[in-house]
Amino acid sequence: MIGIQATSSPIRSMSLPPDASLLATGHSDGLVRLWRMSDGEQLWASPGHSDAVTDVAFLQGEDALVSASPWLANVWRTADGSLTATLEFPASGRQSPVVLGRISADGRTLALATGSTIEIWDVAEAVLLRSVSAGWNHVWAMAFSPDGNPLAVYSVDSNYQGAGVDVLRVEDGEKLGHTRGVFTDLAFAPDGHTLYLSEGEDIRGWRVGQDEMGPPLVFGARADTCGMAFSPASGLLATRSTDGGVFIWNLRDGILAGVLRGPTDAVTDVEFSSDGTLLASGFIDGTVRLWGIR
Repeated sequence: MIGIQATSSPIRSMSLPPDASLLATGHSDGLVRLWRMSDGEQLWASPGHSDAVTDVAFLQGEDALVSASPWLANVWRTADGSLTATLEFPASGRQSPVVLGRISADGRTLALATGSTIEIWDVAEAVLLRSVSAGWNHVWAMAFSPDGNPLAVYSVDSNYQGAGVDVLRVEDGEKLGHTRGVFTDLAFAPDGHTLYLSEGEDIRGWRVGQDEMGPPLVFGARADTCGMAFSPASGLLATRSTDGGVFIWNLRDGILAGVLRGPTDAVTDVEFSSDGTLLASGFIDGTVRLWGIR
């Protein structure tokens, strides 16, 4: 285990490039930071967001990093942290204070949500592709499949009488599947066809397009699950919970493979490297812990 004292500002999002040589962190204070993994040195820190940075991703094939926060996303040059583009939700379309930005794993597609409206952007071209609508009034969570298409959207109505997940095709917004329920997080499995949804202490798998979800695959995770991340290269799922633990699950047999704990009780993000051998966990005190996974 290796530790990085990133900053005193809570970690909200993290990303590792395919070679895991760098680590990008997004923070509650609106800063984006880039770190060298070999020695933990901070290479640069750039402002540019007035709100918490809810997602970061490396733009594959280019020297660029994308960061998203409510209302906007920024594109940064990895080499020096200079700002090269800003993609922004127009003020006239902002419907509610519940806003969210999510970026596909390859950094090329951005989803910005406000109210029930979701804007889909081509990041490399800085072009708005289309606007689509969620099933309920307020978007609370989104997740791209590993290849960036489709997009899963969890939305609720004003009083939680209605809530559910819509899976939307990115190119035209067509609904590929829908399931109702109240969830705390969602994440696609590496196959891109199965969506995992956390319901308190249980996690269920849903094959997109089927009418029913499967039985809980993770039973009684000791505390409510508030975040998930899949290893792209294995059957491992990392979950972060309200008791401060990071739980590693082998979903092939439903066995708890390990429990990781850091310096504080609040884990704010978890992220696997692309080969599945490294897991980064971010904490509310601004520290990052890097764990080797075997």
